[in-house]
Amino acid sequence: MTSKEPRARQLIFADSNVFIEALYLPDSAAAAVIQLAATSAIDLITCEPVIRDVENAILAKLTKVPAQLDTVLAKWAVIVKESRLAVVPAASQDAVRETYKLYIASMRHANDIPILAVVLEVCPDAVLSGNYEHFNSAVAAKSGIPMMTCSAFIELLARPKP
Repeated sequence: MTSKEPRARQLIFADSNVFIEALYLPDSAAAAVIQLAATSAIDLITCEPVIRDVENAILAKLTKVPAQLDTVLAKWAVIVKESRLAVVPAASQDAVRETYKLYIASMRHANDIPILAVVLEVCPDAVLSGNYEHFNSAVAAKSGIPMMTCSAFIELLARPKP
């Protein structure tokens, strides 16, 4: 795991459902997170497997509707560009195996272990996911990285500072 160094802005790791929600629900908390990144209030990061998940979800949903597919893919490209999204490579197989051994009992979902392996390497200030069943408080406690929904993140930002 990378050590935490002081950052100018919070580094936030986004799971695939954050991007899907932002694509289809422009007034959602996920869309607000994308806007925060676009205005440089936060730095948004994800990994190549998340990008593949998002693009596969778009294709699965809209392959039979070419006009909508083109529109959504164009909107996805805008989200990536405007949010200044940083995309890191997938974790090594060794990192995935080690993460599996350490976290499968807490996460209980093998498909998200490669994503968690990247999270542990990147060591962001928080992980945003609509899938709190897998990216949960037990994983957060063990990793030391807060894991929350976009709504919870927005609420946290809105709280007055002590």
